[in-house]
Amino acid sequence: AREPDRITEVSWGAASGRYPVRILIRAADRTGLVRDIGSLFAADKVNVLGFRSQVRPKTRTAEIEATIEVGHQEQLQQVLLKLKGVPNVIEVRRA
Repeated sequence: AREPDRITEVSWGAASGRYPVRILIRAADRTGLVRDIGSLFAADKVNVLGFRSQVRPKTRTAEIEATIEVGHQEQLQQVLLKLKGVPNVIEVRRA
């Protein structure tokens, strides 16, 4: 650099190692479904950044969109697999 006293060192902050991921869950509607999904996230120490659910009355299915924070791909795969094991869950996938 031609003017060394004008160079400023910058830092963008340490990477948290956590990544937001949107997932979609489709399930047969039932009492306690949202509680069970939330409990799974809590048990796996998964931070929930956003959560929206809607029930389709004609088909009695719940459509849930959640944005979660994961540390790595393996954690995401574990969470998706566990969500598929929640009673009444029909489909789980990344959005």
